[in-house]
Amino acid sequence: MPVFLPKSCKQHSTSDANSSRLVTKIRWIVEAANGRLKKWRCLDNVVCNSHIPSIGDYVRIVGSLINKYRPPIKSDDPNGLGNGFQMLMMAKKNENVLKNLCDTEPHYKYRANSKSWKRIDAHDAAVNFPTLSEEYVRQLTFGTYQIRQANSYIREHVDETGQYAIDVSQMKSDPIH
Repeated sequence: MPVFLPKSCKQHSTSDANSSRLVTKIRWIVEAANGRLKKWRCLDNVVCNSHIPSIGDYVRIVGSLINKYRPPIKSDDPNGLGNGFQMLMMAKKNENVLKNLCDTEPHYKYRANSKSWKRIDAHDAAVNFPTLSEEYVRQLTFGTYQIRQANSYIREHVDETGQYAIDVSQMKSDPIH
């Protein structure tokens, strides 16, 4: 179960956030399977009490039909098991590099009105602005979910004129907020 954020805190601890991400990854496949079952008329609404003794049979029949005639929810990914183990190892690591950097070097802490950050646009963009390949992002995020979320995230952060604000640190050339 995901951890709820206490009212006194602004963000989850690293271990709580990692735990919540793992739950989300697992819940996705469960919800996808439930969605397939709900597409069948006999299982799409509340079932009458008189059908309770037979509901297990209905689910087994529908499940076998889905398994026979529908493609798998997730194809057999040769890296799937490895990704799962890697996700568990990363979650147990409990290291938050960005938090450690902000705690040890105060000029990294982002403040909207801080003079240590400068807003840039495409004309001012540095040559060394990081470029990530789609394959690297897939490896970093263990799949495509975050890649599919990127479009909605960008729409939330683009202003009315279509501009996307990027802030860079004036103290060092590489950190980007």
